[in-house]
Amino acid sequence: MDDLLRISEGKAIDRETRENPKAVYTETTNAAAEREAFVSDSESRSGSESDLFSESECEYDSESGVDSDSDSDSDVDPGRRQEPLNDRELYNQFIVGCEKEGPTLANRGDSAKRMIHTEKKKWIEFCKVTERHPYDALHQCHSATFKGYLYWRGKNSRIKKESSITTYWKVLSMLYCDTTKTWMNGAVLYDIGNWIPAVLTPLLDLDISVKNKSGLYIADLDLMLHHHWVLDEEVYTHERLRVQIAAVLVIAGATSTRPGALIGGLCYKDVEFHVFRPAPGSIRARVGLVIKLTKVKRSAGKSRPKKYGFHEEDTLLHDPVLYMESLAFADMAFENLSCPEDIYGLEVPPGSDRMILPWKQEWRDRPIFRALQGRGNNVSVALDKAFQYKKARDCLIRLGRALGFEKQLEWYDLRRGSGNKFHKALTPEEANQSMGHTLGDTMTYVRFYTTDFIEVDFQEIVFGSEPQRDLIHLMGRLLRNGDAPTRLTDEQKTEINRDPKLSEIRQKRDRVRAEIKKQGWTDKTAKHHQLGRRLLERHGRYHRQAESQRKRLHDQRLSQAIQEFHALAHGEEIRRQLNGIRPSEYLAPPTIEYQLPERARIAKLFAEVANVSNRNELHQLRMNLVRELALLCKLRESPRRRQAESGCKTAPTSTSAPASTPAPTPKPIPPHKPARTSSKWVRSRSSPTISAMPTATKVTATRLACPLCGCIDDIDGVIEHIRNRHAERKAIPFHCPYERCSGIVAGAVYFADHCKRQHPRD
Repeated sequence: MDDLLRISEGKAIDRETRENPKAVYTETTNAAAEREAFVSDSESRSGSESDLFSESECEYDSESGVDSDSDSDSDVDPGRRQEPLNDRELYNQFIVGCEKEGPTLANRGDSAKRMIHTEKKKWIEFCKVTERHPYDALHQCHSATFKGYLYWRGKNSRIKKESSITTYWKVLSMLYCDTTKTWMNGAVLYDIGNWIPAVLTPLLDLDISVKNKSGLYIADLDLMLHHHWVLDEEVYTHERLRVQIAAVLVIAGATSTRPGALIGGLCYKDVEFHVFRPAPGSIRARVGLVIKLTKVKRSAGKSRPKKYGFHEEDTLLHDPVLYMESLAFADMAFENLSCPEDIYGLEVPPGSDRMILPWKQEWRDRPIFRALQGRGNNVSVALDKAFQYKKARDCLIRLGRALGFEKQLEWYDLRRGSGNKFHKALTPEEANQSMGHTLGDTMTYVRFYTTDFIEVDFQEIVFGSEPQRDLIHLMGRLLRNGDAPTRLTDEQKTEINRDPKLSEIRQKRDRVRAEIKKQGWTDKTAKHHQLGRRLLERHGRYHRQAESQRKRLHDQRLSQAIQEFHALAHGEEIRRQLNGIRPSEYLAPPTIEYQLPERARIAKLFAEVANVSNRNELHQLRMNLVRELALLCKLRESPRRRQAESGCKTAPTSTSAPASTPAPTPKPIPPHKPARTSSKWVRSRSSPTISAMPTATKVTATRLACPLCGCIDDIDGVIEHIRNRHAERKAIPFHCPYERCSGIVAGAVYFADHCKRQHPRD
């Protein structure tokens, strides 16, 4: 490649090249070296992205570096002046150079390279089993060999789906093209393409079921966001994840974009806040949000970035501007802006149509949706590590199960629901651009994104009946029942622990552990011995296998329990109603207990949207929400709460007082600090339905009473009160005055610690 660049610049390589252009390219490819490199290259790489792409990065450096030209020029005799190449020499050398380079390989994306690398390792493993050389076996391109590989692949894989085997074959054919630099024989492609469904599928009893393609619509999104902010009792490792998930849900639902483009690749430099002049009759600036997605799916080796514009929503629950402002102020990423009121007080100069808010230089290349780092009490938000797609997927699955959806939710369900509306409201060209489809028609959408349920009132069309499109839409939505199980019972967990394969792996792990103890070693001392290191490595491998198998069995058993519940729930409900047991029309709203006061205030602020009467009140709610969400991004619940077993958190009725609301005067957002934990508990009563949420939500702060004198305060205040007011009893032992507690404490100071440990919520 370097020679081609020099030739294109009109530079001669040396005298021998000018006299005989083919002299430089007389080297023949060493087939033996290629054969060995095919295997050694795969074994030497660890599979990380840096290793996978190190070769291309080195090539890029050698091509783009200026030093390479200077080094080559130094080889030329300075006493001899080089004459420029004439046209005949230039193009002849370029043609010969292209002949030497050979066919140009496909410009694969990062994900395709990872898949090819994985399949290459599997191919080498198969060739070791069959005692073939991987390079020769691939070049021979025999259908029988490929069939044997796919049979071995399917037999030794835990995924028994025909679609997965087809994917393995496609990736293997890509590996063949990259290795041989030519297309695979069409006869082989035809043979294998027919052999997989006709022979291999019945031979291995492969699953040929098609995944249910369903959509999540705006009503489902509102339900999810309401549960996420008001009813959700799941403990996040860090509360910033809660804000990030809400923002991703809203933006993904509004744009129908691929989730991978949004979750893992959005940096601050890709987001712009535009400030415009006030609307007629208003005095506040108008704020718009522009998001540029650069990590989009490639087509024909190219990717086209997409830009989306967003405005403020009166329904604050799904306002993308609100969430993005909160994340930015939590990071203090704006330059010279410390609170949200500063944005709306800006004035656009007469010579400009808008102002774009600048970011601090150190934040421009940092991701907005970020992952966590550290463990235990040292968990914090990473500065440069993007939020992983798998973590976001797990959060969505958990949220769907908490709401009782029968189907395991996927981000593409949200993409299908929004895409359905786009294709109804936009032209095919506009819809394709928004969804990232490059074809000029709707073939891609129809094939991959059209839901299985045809949402059309055929009776209205054919019979001319009274339209009931809303009922048809309700029938097409995902099935949901709030009583569906969200966790396994003790009996089901015991059933998992008795699994033969899991028991076998655990026995192997325990035998290795027993061998370590037999040698008289601990984990620390075993590291100093060669045998000990091998035993620790085996123990770790078996432990990881056991955990992987246990989690897989747990997820399968939970999915089975959910399916069984939905299969029987409606029949059981009908039986109860026929026996005269009717469902309660007015259910008592659940008591939701928040540990963080900020979460309680956020739930209350979202509920107050329905009570605002003018734009000023709505704007004040927005400012308060931005502040509270920014503060929540820096918090995490206490370790005691996170380690507690999840379940019903309903608390008994107690004396309560309204929680303090944020002051209406502007307050700067505190600078970025490590997350702190809170020990205050705030209780909220709210209705489980969206329609009743604005009127039924009440937020109160828990008050506790000092058991020694009756003083009422929150738990931190009570403990401080005991230490200050009852110091004279510090040396007098007494029984704990709390009911159902038989503990004896040595004094008031010890009693304060006893309360915090044993009675944090009494």
